[in-house]
Amino acid sequence: MSKTTCPECQGAMVAGTLVDSTRNSVQRAQWVEGEVVPRFWAATPRPKNEHVFAVTAYRCRNCGFLKLFADQALS
Repeated sequence: MSKTTCPECQGAMVAGTLVDSTRNSVQRAQWVEGEVVPRFWAATPRPKNEHVFAVTAYRCRNCGFLKLFADQALS
């Protein structure tokens, strides 16, 4: 099944972005392989490794089903 067809109702899916809000900005959501280590001096945790991917979300126009993909490497 393609990214543009809903697996639940076979409706049309539209691409979008999940966003993470921080104190001073809005960022695209990310998927990080493995654990995330909190940092004492920073508000955001740091990944243990370098495998970080942007998250793209597809939403069905009919039923609202979300399908997530992390296929765009950021590092």
